Parts: sequence; structure tokens; C-alpha cells
Amino acid sequence: VQALVQSCFPGKEICSRIAPDMVVAMGTAIQGNTLVGAKMNAADASKETIAVPVTPKDIYLGDPATGAALVIPEGTSLPCDHGVSIALSEPSQTTAEIKIYEGEPAVENEPVAVLWLEGIEDGPIHVSIQVDEEGTMEIHAKDASGTARHNISVGGSEA
Repeated sequence: VQALVQSCFPGKEICSRIAPDMVVAMGTAIQGNTLVGAKMNAADASKETIAVPVTPKDIYLGDPATGAALVIPEGTSLPCDHGVSIALSEPSQTTAEIKIYEGEPAVENEPVAVLWLEGIEDGPIHVSIQVDEEGTMEIHAKDASGTARHNISVGGSEA
């Protein structure tokens, strides 16, 4: 990696006194600063704190007792939009219960949202979870044909 970096900056010597993790953190802070439109130079970057909203917990789809799939990992920058496709358990299935959980998948964990998708004509089912900067989740579920749809919103204080 150092050789690759050196090839990008001919005639300059690479500073190896700084830990690579610190370089990445500093670059991330500067890039985040650029994205929010603030004016800051590298010397000021270590003096300023930029708050980036993130998901406080993992967001899972499924049932902890029978199996849950991670959809959005903890610490994902907000806003975000992640989706997953789930297969039907049987070819003639016309309804499906979709449970959304926050935190560690555990049998005693209560879902933050439950959707019933009815009138399924064709699988798989696609579930999209959007989380805004306030933590509000918009959950959209539909079958492959698009005829069965269900949307729900879960407020930021609950999410």
C-alpha cells in the first residue's frame, strides 16, 4: 500500500510516524466536513467535532426464534436506505408477516414494526428500510409482481 501511495506522490517522502488509523480518521473528518459545507483546514480538524448521525443499533428483519437477517448495521451513517429480498416459504404463499427488530437478535426482543403483506402473487418479497437523520424508519415491502405492497413508518423516538 505504501508503494502505491508513494507512486501517487513522486518526489515526496511518506511519513510513517503517524498511525494509519489516525490518517484514515483525519481524512474521514475532513471529507465529512467538506460534505456538510463547512470551511476548515487540516490544522483545525483536530480541534473541531463534527457530529454525524448514525444508527444506534443493528436493524434486523425476520424472527430471532427462527432466524434474523441483518439489514442495517449499527453505526451506519444517516440517512440510509437498505433493502433485502426474502424467499417465500412455499410457492402458493399469499400472505407474509414481516418483523423488524433493533439491537441484538434475541428471542425476548420485541419487534419495532410488524408488517402483514397480503395478496402475494409472486416471490421473492423485497423489503426496503429507510432511516432519516432523526431516526424515523420508513419500511416498504412488496412482492415481485408489485401487487402486494405494505408501507409503515416508525417514529424516531421509537427507532
